[in-house]
Amino acid sequence: MLEDLLKQRQALLDNAQSPLQLLRQLDRRLVLWCEQHPQDLALDSWRKAQGDAPVFWPGALRLELTMRLHACPPWEGFELSQSETASECREGNHWQMLACHSGMELPREWPEPPQQQLWAAMAASRRGQEAKVDACWQACVSMQTGAIMMSEPAVKSLLSELWLAGDPFWREWFFPLLLAASEQLHPAMINGLAGRVRDASVIEAMGISGSDRFLPLLAEVASHGGEQGEVASEALQRRKAHSQDLGQRYRQWWASWLRVQGAPWSLFGGCW
Repeated sequence: MLEDLLKQRQALLDNAQSPLQLLRQLDRRLVLWCEQHPQDLALDSWRKAQGDAPVFWPGALRLELTMRLHACPPWEGFELSQSETASECREGNHWQMLACHSGMELPREWPEPPQQQLWAAMAASRRGQEAKVDACWQACVSMQTGAIMMSEPAVKSLLSELWLAGDPFWREWFFPLLLAASEQLHPAMINGLAGRVRDASVIEAMGISGSDRFLPLLAEVASHGGEQGEVASEALQRRKAHSQDLGQRYRQWWASWLRVQGAPWSLFGGCW
């Protein structure tokens, strides 16, 4: 049953037009199931249930479920067992939760993997503390939050550094920077994607930017069909979507993560 619920939830999150109400209904069933079958929240049981799903996001969801079942909202203090904390820190789930919620204390040791360093920098910024991470991730978060001015030369220089450090997970740092940047910087940033990622991903970035200047190009690409046309059509549909649409909500979260508690994938859509 848990495996089915996780597959249904992932399908909703993968569909940009899924209404938030469906996610909330499914999450009520998920919480009820885990309340009645707490053994399914054990690490081994959870990993078996999630199957081939990405490890990172479902792992963070497991932490939220654990918090809720302990009657402890994730934006308030919560202590994991020592073994769980060590495991979650290694996989990055714990750092992601710290970046999404303000109440949990920061560990003394900072992570080494670049992807975890990004979330560690976000977690520290949320708490008004300096992040003991590489300078490029500090600069990345500072630009996201407006602490550093995003001039075109500065952005280009930072993007070059970030590609070297975080190529495999470029979406997690590029899209937040894109959404935080002024519309004048969007062409230069998106041109920087060309040659580094698939053409369909470049089209996707144009849609996620929310910039009107890309609308004619998106419409033209959509008219030709194919993979790029489907991505362009989805981007155009998102522009018309209701604010409770999950795809739109994901975009809104990246633009305002420092001011909210929770994330788009959080239980019931987050606390914002």
